[in-house]
Amino acid sequence: MGRTSDAKQRLLHSARDLMATTGYTALGVKEICDHAEVNKGSFYHFFPSKRDLALEVLECYRVQYLEDVDRCLGQALPLPQRIECLFYHFAQEHLATVRSCGRVKGCLLGNFALELSTLDESIRLKLQQIFQDLAARLEQGLRQAIAAGEVPISDPARTAQALVAYLEGSTLLAKTFNDPTVMQQLSQGAINLVMGRGSATT
Repeated sequence: MGRTSDAKQRLLHSARDLMATTGYTALGVKEICDHAEVNKGSFYHFFPSKRDLALEVLECYRVQYLEDVDRCLGQALPLPQRIECLFYHFAQEHLATVRSCGRVKGCLLGNFALELSTLDESIRLKLQQIFQDLAARLEQGLRQAIAAGEVPISDPARTAQALVAYLEGSTLLAKTFNDPTVMQQLSQGAINLVMGRGSATT
């Protein structure tokens, strides 16, 4: 056990998978090591603590998550369609999870925020950074759309924050109902938000 060539990556992958299912607090180092087929000595060679592992899991998740966001927002489409694509992309990811394990695991960021943001300041700050990065990307897209005359909003910064809340909230509902299509259904509300409409169903 504990092949040094890929032990760290296997620990990260196992931790992400288990934390998405079990949560952080209930998960032990031994369980992570057993899942990754890595011994405890190798674990502590790479990570001083479970918290340090969790922070690196979040950093890896941040990179992938924002790459997905950039890919959706970077398409040559009007902003409302790019927003719809963003919701559709994550709904499809959750649908793949349902097919593989039978349930929506939710967003790792939202799961960590609910469990740990009042208990661990270093993790809370990491989550804050990621949500700020997401809002910044959405704000940039909104400003470009305003300049192009695509959307009528006047406060792109607050609208971007509202979109982050809408995206995370729809993911939470998808997890609660174990139904990824909830995200696709609610995408219209996000589109109405950027178009300055009051109704979530217009």
